[in-house]
Amino acid sequence: MKVSRQQKILDSMHWDIGVGSIVKVKNFDLYGQQKYEQGIVISDKQVCQIELFPFVNVYVLGSAKTIRCHPGIIEIISNSNHS
Repeated sequence: MKVSRQQKILDSMHWDIGVGSIVKVKNFDLYGQQKYEQGIVISDKQVCQIELFPFVNVYVLGSAKTIRCHPGIIEIISNSNHS
């Protein structure tokens, strides 16, 4: 059985996050002030072939937008129990 390159990247790193996890997304306002917004993870981990970094899609509750989030900009508040 052949394993895809993207699956190898995902298997080689430890990022324990799944669909349904509640997270804080780091963002900046127009004045450069850092702020956090709460959101819910709505996709499994994926890897963009161009960027080569894993990401998840997060629905941000305050703005009602869906954004792509890399590990460096989110903090897990409550992890979903996905086995």
